Amino acid sequence: MTTRDEIAKLVADTVKEQMKRNGVGEAYLTPEQLCERWQVTTKALEKWRLEGKPPVYLKVQGTRCAVIRYPLHGENGVLDVERKWLRSSTTDTGESVAAIKPANC
Repeated sequence: MTTRDEIAKLVADTVKEQMKRNGVGEAYLTPEQLCERWQVTTKALEKWRLEGKPPVYLKVQGTRCAVIRYPLHGENGVLDVERKWLRSSTTDTGESVAAIKPANC
């Protein structure tokens, strides 16, 4: 019988392999890590995923639950989204960020 640790390792390896196939490096964040980094709730990230807003994510469906990971690199990855959100002044509107700017911050 497969243990919980073996299943977790298998899912993690599958996530890494899928990311490599998609041209993304192995550096990724869990939803909890991204929430801490951006000081948002997990509900906010879930809402953005459902609305199709960046950052992009990888979802691997396991036997009982899905594993979500956010790549740091690549187009609409975490670092790319942060770069798009950077502003030099309060009047700076930045790049075309209407689609990615979080609502109700």
